Amino acid sequence: MTPETLVRAFIETVWNRGDLEAIPRFIAPEYAVEGAAVGPGWVRDNVAGVRAGFPDLAMTVEQVVTDGRIVAVLVRVTGTHTGPWKGFAPTGRAVAYREAAFWTVDPGRGLLVAGDFVADTLAVRVQLGLAAPDLWRGKAG
Repeated sequence: MTPETLVRAFIETVWNRGDLEAIPRFIAPEYAVEGAAVGPGWVRDNVAGVRAGFPDLAMTVEQVVTDGRIVAVLVRVTGTHTGPWKGFAPTGRAVAYREAAFWTVDPGRGLLVAGDFVADTLAVRVQLGLAAPDLWRGKAG
């Protein structure tokens, strides 16, 4: 499996289908996010938490760039907030936002060993009605 194929399979299997049991097939024991080792357990908790809040979550791959070891992916994320998420009660509102993910792959083992992510979390909170639409502007004055 190529690094790109691995990342696409991880997104489809774990994020889109919610198959948490498959995580060890994709995530190395020493998996790190932003330089901190978190491992497969953290990935399981993260995916479970997001999917609890957005059970219909779907990630659509829009772009992929890879150098054979690092796979950069731009995804469109959609879902409906029908469960608790990050301490917020369900709003019933739909969200759509983009996220850039940068995964490092160990090609020899065919596992993801690190990830860094940039997501438009302000847009999510605005779409859920948890933040004012013009919050990014700050106070006039």
